[in-house]
Amino acid sequence: MWDGPFNRVRRDGYEICFVPGAGEDLNEVCNVDMWVIRDDGDRWSGTVFTLDEVHRIMDRQRQAGEPEGDYWWCWDGLIVRDASAVGRDDTSSSAA
Repeated sequence: MWDGPFNRVRRDGYEICFVPGAGEDLNEVCNVDMWVIRDDGDRWSGTVFTLDEVHRIMDRQRQAGEPEGDYWWCWDGLIVRDASAVGRDDTSSSAA
């Protein structure tokens, strides 16, 4: 559900707020900041990256001769297979 600049996804026990760029298609986003708000008030923030985006970053760093082209890390990063993990707003998955 869009709430101003945020895309909010509600699940049992928590809500995720994604912060995509203006006009960015959530089904194509490859790098997006987000935060998780649990029902008990605990929060966690991080950045979601697709596998393709991680590959692109590593390739760019390798071509630039940077040592980070041989490995990848990100503080509070979460890697997902593809952008559908960000654009999906189905609450049926929380019942499983």
